[in-house]
Amino acid sequence: MPETNDDRLHSTVEARVRARKSLSNAQYEHHVPVLLNEVLQLGAPSPGELWVDCTLGFGGHSEALLASDATVVGIDQDPFTLAHTRGRLRSHGESFQTVEGNFRHLRTLLAQIGVSRVDGILADLGVSSKQLDQAERGFSFMHDGPIDMRMSGKGPTAEALIETETTAGLASLIKRNGDEKYAYVIAKAIHRWFESTLVRTTRGLAAVIEEALPARERRLRNHHPATKTFQALRMAINDELGALDDLLDAVPECMAPNGRFLVITFHSLEDRRVKRQFRKWGGESDPVRGAAMSLPNTMECLGRIINRKPMVANDDERLCNPRSRSAKLRGFTFSEVAA
Repeated sequence: MPETNDDRLHSTVEARVRARKSLSNAQYEHHVPVLLNEVLQLGAPSPGELWVDCTLGFGGHSEALLASDATVVGIDQDPFTLAHTRGRLRSHGESFQTVEGNFRHLRTLLAQIGVSRVDGILADLGVSSKQLDQAERGFSFMHDGPIDMRMSGKGPTAEALIETETTAGLASLIKRNGDEKYAYVIAKAIHRWFESTLVRTTRGLAAVIEEALPARERRLRNHHPATKTFQALRMAINDELGALDDLLDAVPECMAPNGRFLVITFHSLEDRRVKRQFRKWGGESDPVRGAAMSLPNTMECLGRIINRKPMVANDDERLCNPRSRSAKLRGFTFSEVAA
């Protein structure tokens, strides 16, 4: 008998469950963290210091911090990744502990384990390549899976977001988070596709996006036509910019004197936020594009920007890890602490 839509949907769900259950150490053993040498150079972790890895992932950065004889608290909202990395780094004993949650709740998460001030905080805002490559997570247009994109596995999926948004609202989201100039054309094509099929997968979504673009535009792009739209949906479903804003608000109250805060961003929306906040913490005025004068800074100077120019991946790293090409590392050191 021919396979029905219900059969295909059932198969997709079963495949997702199997993939969730089959996480293995071998799947992640070749994980390489982005800008690792630069993080160690900028952060200069010392023996006995307490560091927080806000985006633990598969533990590459945390492992390097532990190798510097620092104590590390790893935070991650993905329970599957957290369990894997907790097991992988358990040999470090009491020097390493984990907390499940979103880094936007930094103060609360640290309070849960009796920590108030730390010597260093690292936030790698990129999505791990290992997570992107898990078809069942729905992050990638290269692997067929459900249109999910939730980092924590909780809350509405990207598919649900698309269904509930108007075409204008979806277009605005894609334009804002993805800087996609064909946002409305893409949003209209996605909604038309949703109305015509019940079998919705990431590859199907990517194909619809690609077909919505003019042929000349598809030829000129140096990345997959669906890249910007997938980024925009992922950022929206996980409220990534809102979480970053909350983290930036929380950091000063969690830092010890001479504490270092390091952030790795992957696109301009993140980098602009971090750059602007660092300037405010450093007591600098906030320049306004197109204006003759800068906005005065009413915030007390808390320290200094470590590197005015962001550190980026060298040629060797870009060759080995293409996802590092857009990574930018910025650092701030706190000479004073928030009351």
